[in-house]
Amino acid sequence: MRKLFRTNYIKWVLFFFLPLNCLSQTGEVDSLKRELSNSNTDLEKIQLQLKIAELLNSYHNKEAYDYAQAAYELSVKNDLPEQKHYALIELAGYEESFGNVEDAKAKYLEVIAYAESKDTKKLLFTAYLEYAIFNSFKNQDETSIDYFLKSLEIAATPNEKFKALNGITNLYMSRRTFDKSCEYAAQAYEIALELKDLGKQTNILSILGRCTMFQRDYKGAEEYLKKTISLSQKSDMKKIRGYSYLDLGQIYWNVKRDTLQAISYFEKGYEIAGSLGDVRLRQGAEMILGNAYLKNKREKEGLALLESSFFEAERKKEYDYAIQPAQRIAAYYEKIESSDSALVWHKRLGLIKDTLNAIKKQKEFKEIETKFEVSEKEKKIDDLESEKTTLQGYLQKGLPVLIGLLLLSFVLFYLFRKNRKKTHRLENLQKETVQQIEELKNIVTKDHILLKDKTKIYIEDLIHIKSDDHYLNIFTSDGKNHFVRGKLSQISEELPPNFIRCHRSYIVNRNFIKQINAESLVLINKIIIPLSRSYKDKFR
Repeated sequence: MRKLFRTNYIKWVLFFFLPLNCLSQTGEVDSLKRELSNSNTDLEKIQLQLKIAELLNSYHNKEAYDYAQAAYELSVKNDLPEQKHYALIELAGYEESFGNVEDAKAKYLEVIAYAESKDTKKLLFTAYLEYAIFNSFKNQDETSIDYFLKSLEIAATPNEKFKALNGITNLYMSRRTFDKSCEYAAQAYEIALELKDLGKQTNILSILGRCTMFQRDYKGAEEYLKKTISLSQKSDMKKIRGYSYLDLGQIYWNVKRDTLQAISYFEKGYEIAGSLGDVRLRQGAEMILGNAYLKNKREKEGLALLESSFFEAERKKEYDYAIQPAQRIAAYYEKIESSDSALVWHKRLGLIKDTLNAIKKQKEFKEIETKFEVSEKEKKIDDLESEKTTLQGYLQKGLPVLIGLLLLSFVLFYLFRKNRKKTHRLENLQKETVQQIEELKNIVTKDHILLKDKTKIYIEDLIHIKSDDHYLNIFTSDGKNHFVRGKLSQISEELPPNFIRCHRSYIVNRNFIKQINAESLVLINKIIIPLSRSYKDKFR
């Protein structure tokens, strides 16, 4: 089958089927901000802050953190654990985009553990769904599928079922498992019909058209795509209509060999891209239509479109998308034996490839550098832990010796009490020895820590400690938790060896561990704590 161009399929899915209805998000955020400024109760403020954070996270706006953190702090202040965990989901979403992936994962797992323990279905559905999406973007496909299916299993409303099915559909599309994608898309379409939601129907029909096309059921794909185009006119989803015209044109070009009709569909897709001002859609349309023009002896128009696509991608530093038009233009000039022009475009193509290789190498060096730094830090921490353990061993062994010295000092005092010249020296020695023993007793037999807010926490009651930005959440066996300002690195110096670091954000008391899993620890109170790879060796 002839192909107008080749493309990285996962990028096609991400750019073609990720949210297509976000044009009014900015207005919606502004409206919610106005509501927030007029809200009266803390609960109302929290709910609005969460909605704003969710919208801002959906299009990777750093401002999402401010609203999610405000909702979190207000939930903690008002003792609203469910709202606090919804805020944690939004904070995890922010970490996923701009922060630390491991922190995001830990937050998602914390919410899942809480929701499972409290059996709060709505929160659990949201946590499962968001964690599935998180894993899909990290290429953890098996984990992602597992959590999408979990979310589908507990979905309570048609809208929740649609979200889960839509996620599974897109994930199978990215894995090129088109039969599964079509299977779940068909289920999602039935629910969209039940909801009478034209937007959802249009979106799923476009996916059915694409996955059916990849299964080489071109007749079925054509029907789906034409239906998508018709429905998109009612739902005013021009972007989907533009992509559907391009897909339909591919079928007419590659399968039906109807060049004129194919170009007509490509031109409609290109026209829609121009009217929307959508750069990604326009780039795709320029590449397809430009190549079609070249093959249909409309060289001037074709070269103009391909050059536009190349320079736009180069300007935006999207070098992956600059390669294909450069290759097409260079191949065309070679075909017509215009060696100078071909050489110019081969040089441009070479520069793009060199830039991509340099970016790849830079990324690899960064990963190696980061890995090296982490390894060095872990080694230093292990050495310090070893020194601390050794020192405590010496102290434990040294205590009987010092007690013996104390007894010896009394004996010496008795033997030489008649010697007045040495009496003063022996008395001083006795006082110093007693003082050293008391200090060592305090070190060896310390049974509590004192928090910055003067709260005394007995070590035998302390289960685990969680770091949350610049605060510590300290959990004890009586079911209470203490929220104070501090750092794990500082409080760990006051704890005995049975308190072990299991994650950059957690310290756990080994005495309360019930089960050790591959990626988590289960405590005797059923709390699940994340276990990072870098700390696994400490639990073997």
